[in-house]
Amino acid sequence: MTNKILKKVELTRVDGGCTVAAERIVKETALSIHIDGRHYATAMILATLEKEYVIGHLYAQGVIRRAADIKSITIKSNTAEVTLAATDNKKPDVTAVTSDLKVLKEDVFDCVRAILKSPVFSETEAVHSAGLFLHGREPVCIAEDLGRHNALDKVIGYSLLHDVDFRQTLAASTGRQPSEM
Repeated sequence: MTNKILKKVELTRVDGGCTVAAERIVKETALSIHIDGRHYATAMILATLEKEYVIGHLYAQGVIRRAADIKSITIKSNTAEVTLAATDNKKPDVTAVTSDLKVLKEDVFDCVRAILKSPVFSETEAVHSAGLFLHGREPVCIAEDLGRHNALDKVIGYSLLHDVDFRQTLAASTGRQPSEM
């Protein structure tokens, strides 16, 4: 899989001096999303978990409420063709999430450590990671991408596909966490 998202290039590293070296860097891929035959958006992503990204992105943007709102999704040649099911797809109201989940601070730190174990980050220092953890301990999905929003969208999409109850999860992500995330 790393060949799909990494490429080797010759570069000049500047670190108190200049060194020419061949190193592997992250490959960005444009993914065009079409909904019911119409262009919706184009995103620059890592070419991993593309289906999960599309589902998570559409959920985060309020286009869908659940994975079942999508009748079909086909990804081919950097294009995601999405057909929505005949449902009421109006954007849901934003409401507070209620949950009885309690997470120990040690578990929070363990979740952060888990998302920081990215082999792509270790090699390139160029990706964000996000993870969703059931009961604040058990990893449901860990994803990486160039953008922190994209990484989180991949995790959300994976979780929607697997009917994960978000009220019983803890999300962890690298980078800054603005309120809209």
